Amino acid sequence: MLLSAKSRKTFALVCVLFLLMAFLYYGLVLLTVALLETDSDDEPLCKGSDTVHELTNWDYLQALISNAAEVPGLLVMFLLLDWVGRRVTLSVSFALCGGATAFLLIPRMPSAVQCCFVFLARAFALSFNQSLWVYTTEVFPTKVRATALGFGTCFARIGGGVAPFMVSQVLFDSSEAVKMIILATCVGTALVSAVLSLLLPLETNSHYLTETTLPEPAPAS
Repeated sequence: MLLSAKSRKTFALVCVLFLLMAFLYYGLVLLTVALLETDSDDEPLCKGSDTVHELTNWDYLQALISNAAEVPGLLVMFLLLDWVGRRVTLSVSFALCGGATAFLLIPRMPSAVQCCFVFLARAFALSFNQSLWVYTTEVFPTKVRATALGFGTCFARIGGGVAPFMVSQVLFDSSEAVKMIILATCVGTALVSAVLSLLLPLETNSHYLTETTLPEPAPAS
């Protein structure tokens, strides 16, 4: 049923979105500390290393603030899901996350301003993360729901596995160009995901969960 003519497009898009979602979400989580560490002006902790620095109390505070962003991110998702629908919430969250991450490309940004943009990126990252899980459990019928979610999770593990290798380049390569390339990759991933979200053929808002078939598209108004 997942590969039937009616559901294969939705299934393929959901799998790709899970991969991109996990890559972007875990990439931003790891970049939170990586950006703080590489922006530190302290002496390196390890002799012979020019990339490992001791984190200050302010660095730890920034990390706490950026991680706390997931709370308002969850609230934003909760409010938007029923107001504008699942697909729009997913797309807007990806787009706003990419926009906030794009500002991190500005060189020599004050740490307080950088913390604000990391906060926004992390908030919208959790928003698209949870929105995708909600959409996936609603769009597929009970007969194949667990299978579809399992495939999506497999693709998410691939994206989540690639993210640490990407972020490690920020820690082990002190060049500004590498950091810019990785941040630009995150921005591009977010924007591509925003477009793909709008290509999902079905909106599940206000639809009942089905047993054996996908929900019918809402009639044109």
